Amino acid sequence: MKYEPEILRGFSAAIIFLLYVVLWAIKRRAQIQQSGIDPEVIYKDKKPSQMFFASMLRIMTLSIIIILVLHTYGISDIPGFYNLFKLSDSMAATIGISISFFGLFICYVAQKTMGNAWRVGIDRDNITHLIESGIFSYSRNPTYLGLFLVCCGLFVLFPTMMILIWILVFLLLLEFQVRLEEEYMLENHRQAYFNYMKKVKRYIPWIY
Repeated sequence: MKYEPEILRGFSAAIIFLLYVVLWAIKRRAQIQQSGIDPEVIYKDKKPSQMFFASMLRIMTLSIIIILVLHTYGISDIPGFYNLFKLSDSMAATIGISISFFGLFICYVAQKTMGNAWRVGIDRDNITHLIESGIFSYSRNPTYLGLFLVCCGLFVLFPTMMILIWILVFLLLLEFQVRLEEEYMLENHRQAYFNYMKKVKRYIPWIY
């Protein structure tokens, strides 16, 4: 059976998105069962900065679903939906899925390493211990690094200005959240986290 190129790429993007959702859902459920604490605290935080981030997460999730559906249906005759570069469909699917799968694997390793200390957002009620081992000895935010790679994979599948703009906005939001999380970690772990910041890069090992 022959599929339209956009459908092949859209199907690949759907697999990536579903795996992302499943990964988070399984980890969240397991952690609730083990610790009795829901790690997804971002939507319960009443601080303005976290309420803003939570709202933007909902908007970004809905918008990327709409954007991917439009790309899958082959809408390419309006601004923002033109391909910025060309790859064969099989190559785009192979490279895009490979990069995204690697990103999801990094997210999985980060979640597993954190154990019950894993959180989505800033938990002001339950102070978690500082994780410096495993993958966290190379990156302070490996989960966000993994998400960045997932975004890169999606861009390979659909290399359009619309996807690129979405990724840039998403990365700015992550950077905004990371700075808030770092402030929180410094408040709670003080010198230990300060030393950790000097020793390990924020995202990419030995670079940034």
